[in-house]
Amino acid sequence: MNWFRRLFAAEGGSILVLAALTLTAVMGMSSLAVEMGTGYAAKMRNQRVADMAALGGALAYQASTSSSQSSQQGTQQAQQKAIQTATDIVTASGLPATAATVTVGGSSVQVQVTTAVPVKLAAMLTNSVSYNVTNSAVASFTSNITPGCVLALSKTASAGVDMQGNTSLNTTGCAVTSNSPISVGGSSELTASTITAPSTSTQGNSHINGTTTIGSNATDPLADNGALIAAFSQLGVTTAVVMPTAPTFTATTTNWSFPGTASAYSALPNTDPVKANCTLSVQTYTCNQGTYNINNLAVASGMTVTFTGVSTVNIYGSFSADGATLGGTQTSYNLRNGFSSGWGGPKFGNVASLYVGGAVSYSGNGNSIGDGNVTIVGGLSIGGGSSLAIGVGTHAFGGVSVGGGSALTVGSGNLTVNGSISVQGSASATFGDGNYVIGHDSNGNAISIQGTLVMGAGDFSADGDISTQGGTSITIGAGRHTIDGNVSIQSGGNLGAGLYLINGDFDKNAHNTVTATGVTMVAAGSFSTGGSSGLVLTAPASDSTTNGGIGGIAFASKTSKASTIGGSSSNTLGGIFYLPNSDLSVSGAGTMAGATCMALVVDTLTIYGSGAVSNTNCSAPSLPGNGTVSLIQ
Repeated sequence: MNWFRRLFAAEGGSILVLAALTLTAVMGMSSLAVEMGTGYAAKMRNQRVADMAALGGALAYQASTSSSQSSQQGTQQAQQKAIQTATDIVTASGLPATAATVTVGGSSVQVQVTTAVPVKLAAMLTNSVSYNVTNSAVASFTSNITPGCVLALSKTASAGVDMQGNTSLNTTGCAVTSNSPISVGGSSELTASTITAPSTSTQGNSHINGTTTIGSNATDPLADNGALIAAFSQLGVTTAVVMPTAPTFTATTTNWSFPGTASAYSALPNTDPVKANCTLSVQTYTCNQGTYNINNLAVASGMTVTFTGVSTVNIYGSFSADGATLGGTQTSYNLRNGFSSGWGGPKFGNVASLYVGGAVSYSGNGNSIGDGNVTIVGGLSIGGGSSLAIGVGTHAFGGVSVGGGSALTVGSGNLTVNGSISVQGSASATFGDGNYVIGHDSNGNAISIQGTLVMGAGDFSADGDISTQGGTSITIGAGRHTIDGNVSIQSGGNLGAGLYLINGDFDKNAHNTVTATGVTMVAAGSFSTGGSSGLVLTAPASDSTTNGGIGGIAFASKTSKASTIGGSSSNTLGGIFYLPNSDLSVSGAGTMAGATCMALVVDTLTIYGSGAVSNTNCSAPSLPGNGTVSLIQ
């Protein structure tokens, strides 16, 4: 019995020991749970503070950069402002300034917040009196400013900026930023205020001059630009060619023939339509007001025929009036068929309108059609060595062909060409102000120039390629211009201010210089210059509501096709060249020099041979429009 009592007593002690041990474990687990909850609350607070501080710092950097005086000085000031602003936000949230670590990179502000969480209930399990909780946030500010004058976006290229040979890249006062390594070899020299890339290397006798920063996380600064997005969406959208409605022609056997002498006129019978409706004074016929349906009409050379009042002359058959003049300011002449003149064709004075249902061919000098609406459905051609002047009015042609050595002048007014404009060797074609709608020929050409073409101010739509040959000239007035094809200029000329939507490549080659001031080109294809040509292309200072120009943007294309500056071409450029998916190569003796502030946003930049890029006129240009700061991590 006593043995059982001792055994029972021994079991009771084991239970108390087990109970004590269990209580200790339960208390430890409970304290750990409380400490974890405290740490989680601190982590949530730290993340909110880091997010606010990063965004605030990025906004401060953005605002400070927009008013900076120079790239290096402005960047330093902006960095200091971002750090101070982020730190102030941390302290305003109730944390000490020492809790924040702020880093400003090439395109972002990173804020790291670290706080100590004291250990209280769990002190029985550890000797530590506290543990740290760290959170970070990164805000990007690249959506509203360029990181510099050269930005190479590719993150996979062996070299984002590659310079070989005897080349130079000089952006004094401005930054060069690359998401891939920068390689400079041969006798090349890179000069910039700051150079930011994952790595840089020099070979041979090459040099890199400027403050070098390792690391880059730059993003496309124009990806969300609304004006560019809208322009890209309009590529290839041309205006349909609509020719004027044809008048109604009535078949008749009545012929009109105007004699060349007074005696021949007097000899006409009184029933003759000319004798019955017209009087002759010296060499001028004056005809009664009315509507006349005529089969064949012939006027002797040297004679003038004028219809009075509001008159309509419909010619169903043939028309022959070489050396003659037809007029009547309120008269409409409608020819069902075309005509081909001799050396010195028919002239028309100021008329209400001239409609020709077929083709018209002029030969000789001194040919003219006065003011009034002119429609030539079958097309207008000027023979070699000839000339034709057309006055003010609305004009529509089935096509325009100006032969070698000829001259065509068309006054102001809207122009429709249901075909192409072709100006052959040493010829010229001049069109006044007005809106232009141009189709294309069987080869897809809208405008082909081997001579001189001048187009006045006004919007134009060209449903095909535009090309000029060497030794020629093209001038296009200000306006909003849409070209559904390539633009190839092998000559000189002037491109008026405005937006050029090119659904293809832009190529400036051969000789002479093209000047394009206040111009934005948005293309589907590549950008290239070559030969010994020159291009002066500067972007509009601000957005234009009249001609569509996009402030600060000189050229933009999202093609992956390479763009080139080659030969011995000398190019003076201003504004942003936006080729985010393309390699831009500058080779041979080709040069790009900033007329005003120039920036290159490219996938990669390759300079070899003796190519040179120079932009010493500015610090990093601001992009147009209102950018946004975004939290990216």
